[in-house]
Amino acid sequence: MLMMKKIFPLVAIVTIMSGCAQNLWYKPTARQGEFEVDRYACVQQSQQRLGMASVNRYGGSAIDQQITNDQVFSTCMTSKGWSLGRKEVVDSQIAQATAVNNSVKQQVAQVVEKIKAACASQEFREYYSKTACNTNDMSLAQLADNSKITEAQKIVFLKQQEVILAYNKEMYEVIRTAGPNGIREAENFKNFVQPLSEKNSLNLYMGNITWGEYNQRRKEIAREGQEAMRRNP
Repeated sequence: MLMMKKIFPLVAIVTIMSGCAQNLWYKPTARQGEFEVDRYACVQQSQQRLGMASVNRYGGSAIDQQITNDQVFSTCMTSKGWSLGRKEVVDSQIAQATAVNNSVKQQVAQVVEKIKAACASQEFREYYSKTACNTNDMSLAQLADNSKITEAQKIVFLKQQEVILAYNKEMYEVIRTAGPNGIREAENFKNFVQPLSEKNSLNLYMGNITWGEYNQRRKEIAREGQEAMRRNP
């Protein structure tokens, strides 16, 4: 079972100064570097050509340059989820978002500790001698294990699955409180990663695959889940 700490990055808070010293661009769910990307796209979208010519008795002059249409730029940024507000209002929003973020971090840490405790438990030693708690810690021997699950291991396996599934459900509910990014990542786990993990577990339990194949598939599912998140930012 995947450790959901690896699946759910916490919400980022980004504040950027606008052209007006008292205003800030604010997006509580923005990721690092997102403002620069969105700002560049909106600047490009809001460019307009300004042409002007004048003639007097001394001669003439002409202007031909690109300018940024502020209204188009603001509309573009708003469509990408950014809000422009006064500093004191944004500061209050940041404080609220930070409080939520810190609460989520604390709750995630508590669930992660429960999962780690289960992984280290003597009750599940038979299971974790054949696989790793975290897919990143899978050993070469575990990935190459040609043995299949025994009847004794099946008993431990069912108990382990019950406990970890309960912790994953708890983690899912916590992450959903972290705003749009949290909801998106929680749903990615529930609708994409979890069904694949359950199918992999069933194949192991039924004797359709070896421990090595089970472990390899666990790593693949973790990678596929991360790729799915990147494809749907």
